[in-house]
Amino acid sequence: MVTPQISPAPFSLPRGRERSGARVGLSPAQASFGTAPCLLALLLAVAGCKLIDQRTFNPNAGKLPAPPVVIGPSAPPLLTIRVDDPTLSYEPILRQQVAAALARKPDVVFDVVTVVPATGTPAAQTAAATGVIADARQVARAINNEGVDDPRIHLAARSEPGLAAREIRVFVH
Repeated sequence: MVTPQISPAPFSLPRGRERSGARVGLSPAQASFGTAPCLLALLLAVAGCKLIDQRTFNPNAGKLPAPPVVIGPSAPPLLTIRVDDPTLSYEPILRQQVAAALARKPDVVFDVVTVVPATGTPAAQTAAATGVIADARQVARAINNEGVDDPRIHLAARSEPGLAAREIRVFVH
């Protein structure tokens, strides 16, 4: 009787070569030699690419605005809103002034300052300023609705001697 001989399949690995390199049948030095040009070509191809991030769509993204400038009496406000008159509609003129400021300087920074009379105790002045803060936030929201980013709108409060009524002043720099 003839015994059939089993021969190894044509795709099997020779003995001793199972773990000897990234490619079948190659030594580690031979396997890395073939990989290096591919990696070099990949690095050169990627080096010419520009990564997409926030700055692709907004060149000012990630840049911090200029530090706030201390506003003194010499800087006139862009707009002064008297809070005591609720019938006064400031939105149309505010919209016009914001558009004009953005046309002159696209990266303009707006300071919305609540100003209260410097009369009475500091606690009374703080209470008066707290009442106007909500109105100042509405003014800041209106400026934001005109396309100005939040980091370019600063809110502040201060008291001023000789002032008769509460005001919101909008400064630009």
